[in-house]
Amino acid sequence: MDADQLDRSPARGDLGPRRRRWLLPTLLTPVVLLTILVIAWAMDTSSGEVARHVQLAGVNIGGLSADELTGRLAQVAAGFATTPVELTVGDATYTTTADAIGLMVDEDQTAANALDARTSSFLPTRPVAWALSFFSTDQARLALRVNAEQVTSEVMA
Repeated sequence: MDADQLDRSPARGDLGPRRRRWLLPTLLTPVVLLTILVIAWAMDTSSGEVARHVQLAGVNIGGLSADELTGRLAQVAAGFATTPVELTVGDATYTTTADAIGLMVDEDQTAANALDARTSSFLPTRPVAWALSFFSTDQARLALRVNAEQVTSEVMA
């Protein structure tokens, strides 16, 4: 090799144009995918709606607005009233229904539980949790109230 050819040869640290052209797409692909995920999450989630794939007492409530959720909760509460309940006090067992002892669905608290389902307290993890929601179902917690006086009168009768 003569001196002229040595001057034109790439330095050892220089990767050349062929190797460097894959560097930018390789670095940008994860950034673009993450950006798309965050945009999709932001567009799909809106306040006042139940997250996707959420169930309450076996009833699908995912995607319902607050008004629609109120109607669905009324249906769940009506069905809950006929639920059989067994009370065991000492050696005695009392069999009755939820309605007879004043056990009822707390619709306001249950609605709040449903609206809070699938919301992570750590903001950066919310888009990932949203993406995972396509593959799983979450159960909203059914909140109950009981009328202690009604329980006492039912057991004593």
